[in-house]
Amino acid sequence: MLKDAPYEHYAYDGAPALNQFLDGLETSRSGESEPHRTVIGHSYGTTVVGAAAQTGRLNADDVIFAGIPGVKVSRANELDVPEGHVWNEEADGDVVPDIGRWGHGGNGFVIPSDPEFGANETTTDTHGHSGYWDKDSQAGPSQSLLNQALVIVGKGGEVPLKPRPDPWVHVK
Repeated sequence: MLKDAPYEHYAYDGAPALNQFLDGLETSRSGESEPHRTVIGHSYGTTVVGAAAQTGRLNADDVIFAGIPGVKVSRANELDVPEGHVWNEEADGDVVPDIGRWGHGGNGFVIPSDPEFGANETTTDTHGHSGYWDKDSQAGPSQSLLNQALVIVGKGGEVPLKPRPDPWVHVK
């Protein structure tokens, strides 16, 4: 049976509903303090988030991607959130990012785990495509889950990031 995930039209079909939902949150907000909205996309949901940013205004302060096949854009600054507020989690053993880039990556098949995309690449301690929300009853929440919580509450500066290779160092 042919799976639907390779087709981008589903993401573009769902994008207006995501934008309307986020706009509705803004409209229904009450109180004096400014809200902090974080959009989390997992797997094909990340493609929907990218399509929503391309086709409208993504009314969010932060975006977290996990297990991402691609977001249809090539740079974090194309996602309609403040600079430095795009976060990416890619767990060991998650093959979706490498496979998905060919169908949903930006120009040149760029995805958020690529350094040139410009996302904050967070540390992860989970494995596979569906472990980003794992919680061990003895050890507590995974680092992946804790990182998401820090971003959600507006403490992204406390999220541990994976070291990136220096783009100015040339390997011989």
